[in-house]
This record gives sequence, structure tokens and C-alpha cells, in this order.
Amino acid sequence: MVLTVDSVGAYLKSNRPIEPLVEQLRAEPDKADAILEAFVSSRSFDRRSWAVWAAPQLLPQDRAVALLTKLARSRDPDVSDDALFALLEFDRPAAMKLLPRIRRKLRSTDIYEPVAAMWMLARLDSGASQEILEAAEESDYPFHRLVAEAVTLFIRRDTKEIARLIEVRGEEALHLVTAAERLEDPELARVVAEWRKKDETGAARERRNPA
Repeated sequence: MVLTVDSVGAYLKSNRPIEPLVEQLRAEPDKADAILEAFVSSRSFDRRSWAVWAAPQLLPQDRAVALLTKLARSRDPDVSDDALFALLEFDRPAAMKLLPRIRRKLRSTDIYEPVAAMWMLARLDSGASQEILEAAEESDYPFHRLVAEAVTLFIRRDTKEIARLIEVRGEEALHLVTAAERLEDPELARVVAEWRKKDETGAARERRNPA
């Protein structure tokens, strides 16, 4: 296949295995760079989203960081959030430079953007608990306060309180379970396994006895 912006876009839409395309792009780094640069500026969500994944896989670190930073400034919160999370994993100092943008996301009117921002801040700033709680209090979405509670417990690494609340909250403990899984604590892993077992049992009971 001749590598062009359109040929790669068509290949991605075809649901064919991605490995051969990745190998060909790695073999032609200049074309890979130009194609991903075009994808970053594309109006297509799918192309911009794929660029978030592909840049760290295909480009030298400085170019990958440059493209992820550009994507992190996207007006599309889904693309922006994905790019910021990718930067967190790929180049933490580059993500740190975008902390002001992440803090603005914390007070976005979008329903999910503040949630992503809370978890980003939890990874980047151990002193962010208070601003996370204050932003959640100002939000129009009550579940933001539940997320903020879980995130601040994660920041404090308060494994005992997370375990206690998971057992108390039952099926409403999803955000706490997310915090527990991210802490990778053996005792919390046991609590989460028990919670999931109860959740699956309850779901099976509902399927057998629909309203």
C-alpha cells in the first residue's frame, strides 16, 4: 500500500489487522510523521483519536510529545482527555506543563470532562484534593461529588476508608472501586473481588426476575 493520509484513513476503516500498517509506517518514518500530523488536524474524530494512540508508537519522543500536546489542546474533550492521559503515561513532565489546562477542565460544564480532570490531577498533584472537592461542590452533576470523594481518598491512599465505604455503599460504590483498583493494594483487591461477585449475583437475580 502506498502510504498517504487517505490510504491510511481507509485502512483504519476497513477493520483489517493493525499490525501490518504499523510495521509499514515504522519503515517509512517521514511519511508516518506527515500522516499523523495531518490526522491531528483532521475534522475526523476517528483520525484524531487514532493519532493519540499512534504517535507514541511510531514517532520519536519529541515529535510524539509535540503531537500529543497539540491534541491535548483540542476543543473536543474526548480527544483532549485521551491525549492528556497518553501524555501522563508517555512523558510526565510534558503533562505537567499542561496543568493549567487540566485545572480549567475541572470546572468544565461537560458532564465527563471534570471527571477525567480529577483523575489527571490525582496523578500529577498530590496537593489537589481541596480544589477537586470545591469544583465538585460547584458542579451541577451530583455524581461529580462521588467521584471527587473517591479521587481524594485515592490521593491520600486511604485504603481502610475506601474498603469501608465499598462495603457500606454496595452497588453505588463504583467510583470507590475505581480508586481501589488504581491503588493496586492486596487487601483492596480482595474487597473489590467480593464487591464484583455481589454485583454479578445481583445482576443475575434481576435477569431471572425482571420487573
